[in-house]
Amino acid sequence: MISNIEEILISAGWIPGRCINIDSYMEWFISEGYSPTESIKSFLHEFGGLTISIPYKNSFDQGVATKKVIIDPEENGFEYEFIHKYNSYFKEQLFPIGTSESTIDYFMDTNGAIYAIFGDVGAKWGNSIYEVITKITNGNISKFVSLY
Repeated sequence: MISNIEEILISAGWIPGRCINIDSYMEWFISEGYSPTESIKSFLHEFGGLTISIPYKNSFDQGVATKKVIIDPEENGFEYEFIHKYNSYFKEQLFPIGTSESTIDYFMDTNGAIYAIFGDVGAKWGNSIYEVITKITNGNISKFVSLY
């Protein structure tokens, strides 16, 4: 793992080998109609409950800003009945994993790829949390496209 990504994660409270209790997340998933896969459970064991502050270059004033990503599927709050259009567009089964203070919602597919969705637009941002953090800090995230 790249050291600056590790520093970002550690500052959020992550440590190597982290494994939290995710019973409340699983109860929420079940109550909403989701059946989370082992890859989703594994991700939440390691990163659930973290608020990750990711520095990135702000294109408006050329300064550095911070994107906060909150890893908590309940904060995302997407009900299962509304996710079908996203699943259809990306041709993947998506599960809510978090949100951000800018109201972007984050989803993960069964292979661990992460998607960012804002209303009716979205994009695949990376194949892992490490790739997403790298892309955000480098300003190389995928542009949003219409999901219809």
